[in-house]
Amino acid sequence: MFSGKNYKEILNKNTECIVPYPPQYWAKLSPEARDLAQGMLQKDPQRRLSAVEALQHPWFSLNAPLPIDLKFFEEAANLTDE
Repeated sequence: MFSGKNYKEILNKNTECIVPYPPQYWAKLSPEARDLAQGMLQKDPQRRLSAVEALQHPWFSLNAPLPIDLKFFEEAANLTDE
């Protein structure tokens, strides 16, 4: 996902959350897919989608409904809050 001339540049882009959105790929995505990707790639953890929020995103119901038990992710999220 993050590319660079060297390890330091790659690490910096990762730390700063500098995410490239190449038009040749990005333009082919649906608005829902772009919204989901942007939500998951938010630098600010408070604004970033949680696993539960991501799995509840409309993109999943539009494309491939998965029989996922969200309770697992909710319980895992509660472990980090303690």
